[in-house]
Amino acid sequence: MDKWLFWVLLLGLPLNLLGKSNFDITGDSSNYLTPQDTIFLSSDTYGQKVFVHVMEPQQTLYSLSRFYGLTLDELYFYNPKNEGGRYGVGSRIKIPIPNRSIIRYQPKDYSDSLYIPLYYTVKRGETMYHVAQRLFKLPIDTLMDRNNLIEPVLSVGHKLRIGWMSVKGVPDNHRQFKGHPLWKKSYTYRKKYNADKRRKKEYSRRGPAVYIEGTKSTSDLIVMHRYAPIGSIVQITNPMKRRTVYAKVVAKTPSTYDVGVEIVVSPRVGKMLGARDKRFYVKTKYLR
Repeated sequence: MDKWLFWVLLLGLPLNLLGKSNFDITGDSSNYLTPQDTIFLSSDTYGQKVFVHVMEPQQTLYSLSRFYGLTLDELYFYNPKNEGGRYGVGSRIKIPIPNRSIIRYQPKDYSDSLYIPLYYTVKRGETMYHVAQRLFKLPIDTLMDRNNLIEPVLSVGHKLRIGWMSVKGVPDNHRQFKGHPLWKKSYTYRKKYNADKRRKKEYSRRGPAVYIEGTKSTSDLIVMHRYAPIGSIVQITNPMKRRTVYAKVVAKTPSTYDVGVEIVVSPRVGKMLGARDKRFYVKTKYLR
């Protein structure tokens, strides 16, 4: 633990009153992480463990994504406002950290120059059992001892010492699934589609797709289809990009669209299919 953080915890000073500079420093112009850093994780709506990296001079989004074992597409998923390379010094970039990169027990070769401390910020409703067992697979006693706690009582914003992380970043083979969480969800839908295909008839169609802003749950894998049953899974392929996404049908295609429109997709599905325009050609398959 660095000396600054030691005195903060020893004196019981409120973390949010000490200014942002010490907690926002991430790396320097030459390194994305340094031994002086401390990482503070939180959990997002997808159950991912994430932290904020603050961009320094000479750092780029491309090299940042490589350092943390991500593709640019994955990085943009977590940081849509930075898509297309919109960033600058001081930009706050959300980074997901895979479980395999979280070192829960001090390694034999431990050195302050090789590893940095890792903390978790407690959210509303989280218990010691949830954080220790479900999030980090740690014995409750171990987590309590590591944080000098007598009782397993947590409060919102509590910073729990979890373990360490390597200053070398995240190898891409530490991520169990390539792509952002919605690609994993699409894969889950694909397995359901293939299971349902054993007892239902498959139909194929082709034609224009449209994606629009403002549809319900625009960040999710949802579509409106003219023929597929509501609640079923459909396969959508963009042959130009050779990309396929599986999504759930939430409604029939509205009558406001001309009969030539095959399917209406959420903006996220459109982006995953690589659509450049809001009207593009697709092949679809569905089951009845």
